[in-house]
Amino acid sequence: MAESAQSDQFFQALFARIPREIAETFTGEQMLAIKAAFGGQEWDVHPVDVRRSVSLFGKRVYMTFLAGTEGREPMRRFNEYRPHGLWHVANATGYVLVGSALVASVLGLLYLGGPSAESSDLRHRLSTTISGVLD
Repeated sequence: MAESAQSDQFFQALFARIPREIAETFTGEQMLAIKAAFGGQEWDVHPVDVRRSVSLFGKRVYMTFLAGTEGREPMRRFNEYRPHGLWHVANATGYVLVGSALVASVLGLLYLGGPSAESSDLRHRLSTTISGVLD
């Protein structure tokens, strides 16, 4: 491992994850290629970053929802949008579920209406019913 790599933060983080005897075998050319491939990546913080883990059918699964400005090149976006077999079906199912939840939320807000006495009573009955189901 070259002296310059020891002072480079990228290589310090990389070599902390690799056994020392393997890290010492990299040539200068190999380290430059590794840094060119991975060192230039910047991981931005997303404006919307929701990550949750839930129990589903006895297994723990995680869900993430990220949103922000698009930073990928057009060719990369094109390659990533190709169908992925079964996962494509799973993605479509997820879109349908999220869309249904959004539509149900909007319809619920429209149905419950404004701050009238009738809608306040309906909200109370609905929240009591929901809390009873969740308990």
